[in-house]
Amino acid sequence: MRALRRMLRVDLHRSIVSPRFLFACILTLAWLTVNASDYVLKDNFLDISPMALVLNAATISTYHFGDLIFAISAVTYAWSYCQDAESGFFLQAVQRVGLGRYCLARILTVCISAILTAFTAMTVFVLYLLTLNLPPEDAFILEGGQAFLTIAGRYGFIPYFLVRLTVTGLTCALAAMFGLMVSSFISNVYLAILSPISALYIFKIIFNTLGIRDNKWYLNIVAFGQAFPDDWKSFLWAVCYLLILIVACGCVFYRRLQKEGT
Repeated sequence: MRALRRMLRVDLHRSIVSPRFLFACILTLAWLTVNASDYVLKDNFLDISPMALVLNAATISTYHFGDLIFAISAVTYAWSYCQDAESGFFLQAVQRVGLGRYCLARILTVCISAILTAFTAMTVFVLYLLTLNLPPEDAFILEGGQAFLTIAGRYGFIPYFLVRLTVTGLTCALAAMFGLMVSSFISNVYLAILSPISALYIFKIIFNTLGIRDNKWYLNIVAFGQAFPDDWKSFLWAVCYLLILIVACGCVFYRRLQKEGT
């Protein structure tokens, strides 16, 4: 356990204290700003738009740039196994702590790094919104809104922010984990970064072809929308849905490395 903690601490330092983490935060912040540009750049919208409404536009993508977060999230650390495999660090780490601990440390680090990227960018974005003197949350405007806006109308901005941050953070973690999983099959940094968004487009094509786009199983609905009319039911569904997919990617990653070692 001590070896796992030490490896996790080193990996987190390696992922967060790096130019790539800063670059991913800047990309995520730019993603939020572009999505909310209709509100941020137009004073007539800002005069009547509560902060939750602007953050909602930023995270569900007004201009359909939402899918880009699946590539941005993989920038921070999804490629880490590629680097370990090429440098020989993977074999050294497995000899020191074992394959199971190595995989667990790598999975936790990749997920935490992606979540911290989302948290940092969203926090900076909200701090910027605070300087704009936006009107307070209005239940009349927000009630019945998409993607958990009713929570902001009933309970205020902070509960809404925490809900939105959780869903967005887990979405980023899923994208990064998928990239990590793919890298265990084909050790290529660019593939690790681009595979999550490529898989998302394939996923969308399949759902569109089957005519089940407006469905609780549709990833875009879970990540950027609301699967059920009830906000809290949708939130719990999104958390469970995303966590199950993250765990599934982690299991495939472990099984793949286990197979390579035999």
